[in-house]
Amino acid sequence: MVRIKHRYLLLDILYPDPSTWPSTAQNAKSKAQSQLRIHAPTSDALTPSLLARLVREEVAEIFGDWGIGRLGGVGAGGVS
Repeated sequence: MVRIKHRYLLLDILYPDPSTWPSTAQNAKSKAQSQLRIHAPTSDALTPSLLARLVREEVAEIFGDWGIGRLGGVGAGGVS
């Protein structure tokens, strides 16, 4: 039996150059690649505190109290 001792969360936020965004005409023609299109960069509403809160919520959902404890508790200011 194999025991997984560590789990990792990998996150990649992309900020593409606006000149590389697909045009509307291309969007209509390439429906097969719709999952690969970039519609807009990340909103300005995404702040470090919001991202930390979202990560804490997901860790709590996936790992429960143990995961929150590993992050430093409910009041942890950041994600380590």
